[in-house]
Amino acid sequence: MIKSVFTQLWNRRRANFSVFLELLFVFCLLWYITDYLFVYAYNLSLPNHRDLKHTWQINLGLLPSDDPAVAKPSGVEKTSDPTPQALYDDYHRILRIIRDYPGVEAVSVSTNQSIPATGSYRGRNLYSLDDTTRRIQVQQMEIYTSTDYFSVFRHTRKDGAEAVRMSDFEWTGSRQVVISRSAADKLLPDGSPTGRKLVNNLNDTSDPMTVIGVIDDTKRFDYLRPRHAVYIPITDMDKWDMNFWANYPAISIRSAASLPDAIFADAFGNDMAKLLRTGNFFFKSIVSFRKISEDTASNLGMDSDLNIRISLMLFFLLNILLCVLGTFWYMVNLRRSETGLRKAMGASSSSISRMLFAEGLCLLTAAATVAMLLEANCMYAGLIDTFGKGWGSENDTVYPVDRLALRFLITNFITLIILSVIILTAIWLPARRASALHPAEALRDE
Repeated sequence: MIKSVFTQLWNRRRANFSVFLELLFVFCLLWYITDYLFVYAYNLSLPNHRDLKHTWQINLGLLPSDDPAVAKPSGVEKTSDPTPQALYDDYHRILRIIRDYPGVEAVSVSTNQSIPATGSYRGRNLYSLDDTTRRIQVQQMEIYTSTDYFSVFRHTRKDGAEAVRMSDFEWTGSRQVVISRSAADKLLPDGSPTGRKLVNNLNDTSDPMTVIGVIDDTKRFDYLRPRHAVYIPITDMDKWDMNFWANYPAISIRSAASLPDAIFADAFGNDMAKLLRTGNFFFKSIVSFRKISEDTASNLGMDSDLNIRISLMLFFLLNILLCVLGTFWYMVNLRRSETGLRKAMGASSSSISRMLFAEGLCLLTAAATVAMLLEANCMYAGLIDTFGKGWGSENDTVYPVDRLALRFLITNFITLIILSVIILTAIWLPARRASALHPAEALRDE
């Protein structure tokens, strides 16, 4: 049968050549989109050892010191020119109100660059004093140790087996830090990381940072890779000037899972508009981190990019389906006498269908072989990048999708399977029609 199939393809090489070219073109484009979606899906599958469900960002405003609306709680003298200490006291009064609110499980304060899903980023280099040749770039996360950043975002350690709280670590000063697992593996691969020293500048090693713990890696965005991170304590908020209070402290909270998010947000917003009217501060809004994450992805163009690629893939699949369907319908009509002769000589309907299926798959195999040669040149020339790398915060772990040969074979196999299903589906109807022809009817034209 194979010999017969190749003979038929060769005898109709002119008619088949146009189908071959279209399959070649579509295979290359479909592989490019498949490769992107494969890496995207792989990145999504990597665990992100934090949880944004039921988490919220609380936005406060700060009135100018001479604003007539500035007021103090009952029994507290009004401050016309607030000092850092006065702002410190007001801010912590607000934190206590939020922490005591029904349904709030945990509260954290951090710099804006440290809250997840916003796209904000502050990086730094870290060196190990044990081996100064070891250097990595990390995202610097600055968190206030009197609140519980880790509980708000459900950070874990030991590959997600154990939840982490701020109280699990001895925050005795500003130079004690917690690092992510990947950072510990790269900088401090031998022995326990706890108690070992890190610096961010080899020219100044007099006041190193001390590692007091290791937690699991997280991702800057769900569709990226896990990143190196260092968690640095803020222990002296009262020493910051007004610019700090106006721009930097970000309040994040986690609400109870038993409360519907919409109900909690509505009640919290209404109550806090009155309760948080303290000193120069006022309540502005409560925003879900899920919404922040979606808005950030949209602003960075990820949603539109993904939708465009999926739409193109569907377009190409529909195009090849209609093309193959029309081509084989035409070819079957041209071969009515051949089909009738085969049936007159005892060929079964299933054998005729198998022959047409085999011809379509052989054309696809030939197109795929040539396409893979073109793709290999593009990939090894660096024209196909690995999505999710190059964002400045990802670690340098070699993932399966970074192994170009393996990724090349997997994505081409997926593309081949998709197009095989499309081609077999497109051939099925004309093949069924051809195999159902009566020999006398098929031979009548002859």
